[in-house]
Amino acid sequence: MFAEDKIDWSEKWVAQGWAQGRAQGRAEGRAEVLAEMLPLLRDVLAAIVQSRFGDPVAERVSPWLEKISDYQTLREVRQLVSACESPEVLLDRLQSV
Repeated sequence: MFAEDKIDWSEKWVAQGWAQGRAQGRAEGRAEVLAEMLPLLRDVLAAIVQSRFGDPVAERVSPWLEKISDYQTLREVRQLVSACESPEVLLDRLQSV
């Protein structure tokens, strides 16, 4: 009986270790993909700003975009760019992000 209980616990611990390892690997993989995607996302966002508001605004926004290091903030900026009807409003709202 004791030997069976020991095996059951050992199997559970191994399974739990595998599950934790897989979860950690997925989290690390997502972080790596996001880190690789951030420059591309910044470039796309700068291109959208350029097409909507022109080169002068894009030139002002691009250095600011380069400082953004997280996906969530880029999503917020994308929403601002989509919602703003004028470059002045965009530039003013970007200062608050």
